[in-house]
Amino acid sequence: MPQLGLTMTEGEVVRWLVGEGAAVAKGQVIAEIQTDKISTEIEAPEAGILGRILVPQGQAAPVAAVLALLGTSGEAAPARSPEASQPTRVAALRSVSMRRVPPEPRASPYARRLAAELQVDLSGLPRGTGPGGRIVSRDVRASAPRPPQEPRATPIARRLAAEKGVPLASIEGSGRLGRITRCDVERALEAPPQLAVVQSLPLAGIRRVIADRMSGSAHAAAAVTLTTEADAGALVSLRERISGQPEFTASDLPLDAIFVRIAALTLSEFPWMNARLTGEAIELLRDVNVAFAVHSERGLLTPVIGRANSKSLAEVADEMATLVERALQGRSRPEDLAGGTFTLTNLGIHDIDAFTPIINPPQCAILGIGRIRPRPAVWNGQVCVRSTVWLSLTFDHRLVDGSPAAQFLSRIKGWVEHPEALAES
Repeated sequence: MPQLGLTMTEGEVVRWLVGEGAAVAKGQVIAEIQTDKISTEIEAPEAGILGRILVPQGQAAPVAAVLALLGTSGEAAPARSPEASQPTRVAALRSVSMRRVPPEPRASPYARRLAAELQVDLSGLPRGTGPGGRIVSRDVRASAPRPPQEPRATPIARRLAAEKGVPLASIEGSGRLGRITRCDVERALEAPPQLAVVQSLPLAGIRRVIADRMSGSAHAAAAVTLTTEADAGALVSLRERISGQPEFTASDLPLDAIFVRIAALTLSEFPWMNARLTGEAIELLRDVNVAFAVHSERGLLTPVIGRANSKSLAEVADEMATLVERALQGRSRPEDLAGGTFTLTNLGIHDIDAFTPIINPPQCAILGIGRIRPRPAVWNGQVCVRSTVWLSLTFDHRLVDGSPAAQFLSRIKGWVEHPEALAES
């Protein structure tokens, strides 16, 4: 199990791409692992045969643990158990233990045909009762799954259940020896209907990480949300104008890149918003690292634009395009998601106007961006239609008070309504 970050202690085997006994080439991807929000692939260090898989998919293992054994055909298994030979550093997959095929159980021809009909696995049967321990038909019948017995019920209860379409197997009987009575059926009819579950998905991997962090944020932070509506006409015009410049294209200048730049410049002016709570101390941070939300097939990721206040709009847009591509392909690196000091999330593409974003701890705040759309507005003393956007700032009241947070949001609104200087930065 490789160590993908300084704080990583274990990883989860998402899936094995080859099975035991399969021949693999050097550099062939044989497994996918995941830790926190990072998913990566493991390649075979040498050509050979994958022997025993020690950590099945869906299970976690500590850093440097042996995940499987790799070697050549016919190579002997290691003398010591894999647990006794754990490496002290991240190591390549090691020697092989070829899977042995268990001997075919001894059974009569008729017993084999009967086992196939009754779906009985002969290898799971104990020693047969035939000559020399041979499995015969009576052994197969004794091991065959028995059909479920009809629930015991009174004639009235059985008739009432049939009329109302209530399966007797779902009713617990209260009569003698567990017999179902009319009262049991009537109680079942009064009970609320059971919801049909189409699929049950384990809360694991990225979904578990997101759930734990969101729950921790909701319980730990004193979250307060402020909202404001900003005129976005100048912002839209700026994007259309500079997209035609040589360093920009319409596709590599998303609105999120502009908002990352706006947030970075505003955080430089209001350092108390670029902070985190550590124990009993509020730490004001030097670097302005703006994270932005990306929804991928693996879950919600927040890549980080490091030192965004020192980068031009073109540099922010170029770096954002690279981070988004890796996130959507499930190839985010540990450093892509580390060190964020402030987060923004944009739900405007989903026709959402305003919402309450959840703080990504230990950060101080998060900015939510709604959709830009034409709305009635007062402009130069006249009611007209203008393109506006709702901005939602959720902040931790333990770190900053309402008035300074409101000033911060007001300054962001100012950048949105007067973004001309962004084209020069």
